[in-house]
Amino acid sequence: MKYGNEGMDIKKLLIFLLRRFYIVALAAAAGALIGGGLYILHNVALAGNREYQAQSKAYLDFAPDETGEAYQYYNGYTWNDLMSTDLILDRTMSYLPDGYSEEEVVSATLAEIISDVRLLTVTITTPDMERTAQILEATDKALVELGEKEKEFTGIEIIKETEPKLLVADDRLLQAVLVGTVLALAFALIGMALFYVLDDRIYVPMDLRGVTDIAFAGFSFSGAVYEGTDGAKEPDANMQEKPDETKEPNAKTQEKPYGIKEPNAKAQKKSAKLKERLQSDTESNIRALTLRYGGLERVELKKADIKEDWIKENQIKENQVKENQIEEDRIKEDQVNEAEIKNAGLKAVLLVIPYGGLDRASLEYGLERLSLRQRRVAGIIIEDADMRFMRWYYNHL
Repeated sequence: MKYGNEGMDIKKLLIFLLRRFYIVALAAAAGALIGGGLYILHNVALAGNREYQAQSKAYLDFAPDETGEAYQYYNGYTWNDLMSTDLILDRTMSYLPDGYSEEEVVSATLAEIISDVRLLTVTITTPDMERTAQILEATDKALVELGEKEKEFTGIEIIKETEPKLLVADDRLLQAVLVGTVLALAFALIGMALFYVLDDRIYVPMDLRGVTDIAFAGFSFSGAVYEGTDGAKEPDANMQEKPDETKEPNAKTQEKPYGIKEPNAKAQKKSAKLKERLQSDTESNIRALTLRYGGLERVELKKADIKEDWIKENQIKENQVKENQIEEDRIKEDQVNEAEIKNAGLKAVLLVIPYGGLDRASLEYGLERLSLRQRRVAGIIIEDADMRFMRWYYNHL
């Protein structure tokens, strides 16, 4: 049997993602906190990466030109570019003590017109509080001198100046938060997709298609008894059928990762209606299989039985069965027809598997064991399915 090439069940994937949407939200929040926290740790908590910032605002009083209009061509330039020219930079350097370079001053200075063309905002940012204050003071003096000596101005006045402050949050903090959020979302979605791909447990008929072409007989629920089948039986470690003992509801013993609690009475009513319809379809399918095979024997296949069987088989056999032996057994199984089964007194098997409680490899192993014992599997039933998932999956919302 070959499986794993049946494609992706998009509907089940969407239900899975919607069921775990809170994980995506939590991941986004965690990513934002981590991104912002790392930025603050790197730029604030660590002394070598701290930055101090100070600002000043200069009022520009433009002089009239030959036509009587105020000089406006300064507004055609970017003031940030003018700050790095000899016109202003040389004056700034003259007011600074030794130990400063032009590159340091230029990289620390940001000059911009935010709103009014007569208000120039100068921002100085450096890793040292004292150097920030000195560069800002020198830049302000250079601007005042520019206003006194250049014909385009009647004067430049510094109307506001702030003290250097430790820079905790700026535009880069927002960028760090956004990067952390995006990365966390990406990892969360990739992780959930990988979990879905690797989760090969059986929930719906499409999951069976990747393992076998045996007919899907429907969904069964605890306590249901179908006409034409023997009493519930389950295989022991060596796949020997025996009467079922007290059975615990599957909901208590099996994890249901696609399960969702019913929110209200209306939803419960819809679930009950769908459950009734699914049971009715199952009964019809079993009647048809019973007529075809002349009776069915119900066999329950559980993960615990498969594991126990694997352990015993490995203890008894020192070497694994060779591929040609397995192929011979398969050929023999294919040669067994319905008439031979009836003549041997063996009824066809109605295989019952728990919803979400058996993976595909275990199902394939169980089918192989039945095949080696020349037991024909007439159909497969999935037992104790989660009803709200069923409503979502079959669009009975």
